[in-house]
Formats: sequence, structure tokens, C-alpha cells
Amino acid sequence: MAGEVMQRELLRAGARLRTYVLRRGERREVLEFLDGLPPSERKKSVALLVRVADHGIPSNPQKYKRLKGYRDLHELKAGQVRLLFFFDRGDLVLAHAFRKRGRGTPAREIQAATWRRDRYLGGQEEADQ
Repeated sequence: MAGEVMQRELLRAGARLRTYVLRRGERREVLEFLDGLPPSERKKSVALLVRVADHGIPSNPQKYKRLKGYRDLHELKAGQVRLLFFFDRGDLVLAHAFRKRGRGTPAREIQAATWRRDRYLGGQEEADQ
């Protein structure tokens, strides 16, 4: 697993943004998470992703926040579902998703997103050389 490269796969090409999901081998962990949600939560989460792709990042703090102290890491909020992402060449790349259980964003969830982001960006730098 240590040698696996993270790649991005197009999820939706909207009017404002292209949205990608990270893929490690055949695994698309964000999509696996969304598929495992109850239908009502999955529907809210997918609707938010469609809206973001078509209209851009929401200005509503109940739907979006930039995670302070973390280089280019952001959070979309759909009820209790959180979608952590970063930008790569102007495209939104989903790195991690989880169900919020308390106050604040847990450090382990941020670590999972930053690990995936760094693996992806590190692989991109190697591919560019």
C-alpha cells in the first residue's frame, strides 16, 4: 500500500467546477463512504456536490468552511456528513468524507485527508518530472 499512487477520477464536470474523487488502485474511499450512507444523507451529500460543481463554492458557513491551519484544505457540510477537499489546478478534489459526531473536525479525519492529498500531490510531482 505504501507504493500505491493516488490518482484523481472525474466525478462531475459542472458549469463552474470540475469535481474529482481520489482513487487508490481500485478504491474510491469517498464514493464508498457515500454509498454506505442512508439514502437521505447520500441524497443531501450528492445534491451539495452537484450544486458546488454547477454554482461554485457556497458562501454559506453552514455548507462550507476553510480549515484554518491546514494548507488548502476545505470542508463541505451536508447535514452531519463532511466532505474534505483541496484544489488542484483549479479543480475540486475530494480527499476524505466522514460523519460528524461532535464539535469541530476531528484531527484523525483531517490527517486522513491531508495524507491522501499529500500522496496525490507527491505522485503528481513525480509524474511531472
